[in-house]
Amino acid sequence: MIQKAMPILLIEDNPADAYLVKTYLNDASVRHELFHADTLFEGLNTLRERDIQMVLLDLKLPDSDGFKTLTTLMERSSNVPVIVMTGMNNEIVGNQAVRAGAQDFWSKASSTAGSSAAPSATPNSVSKNSKNGTKPSKASPSPKSDMPRPRAWAVSATGTWTS
Repeated sequence: MIQKAMPILLIEDNPADAYLVKTYLNDASVRHELFHADTLFEGLNTLRERDIQMVLLDLKLPDSDGFKTLTTLMERSSNVPVIVMTGMNNEIVGNQAVRAGAQDFWSKASSTAGSSAAPSATPNSVSKNSKNGTKPSKASPSPKSDMPRPRAWAVSATGTWTS
């Protein structure tokens, strides 16, 4: 059976970082359809218009900065798992993002364009206890489908793009 492509929203304003994430996702075994937004405003519009199953979120955007970016996104779309991407190689920031509602985090500083390692939140994961891939209780079902997003939660909970 052919698996349906998972709609993923990348909210990232840096073209080099966006390219890196797109490259990792294209190399991944997870079938996906990637939507890209340069600002939080564009990302929120995409979330309203599309049935997005996972968000990859940069915390520093032209129209929003820091944890306000995450909290604004979570207020508007708390049912979609979010993996925060930060340019800082700082586990404290990542752990704070998870406590604030993100599913996990990935430090962009820990990867380079020449690296073969895909984005993996596993080294930084606070949500490793969710190994069974079930949706954490903090999220609610999608209002568009009234069904949980098990594939997206499984990918985000395992913290790996190549599972």
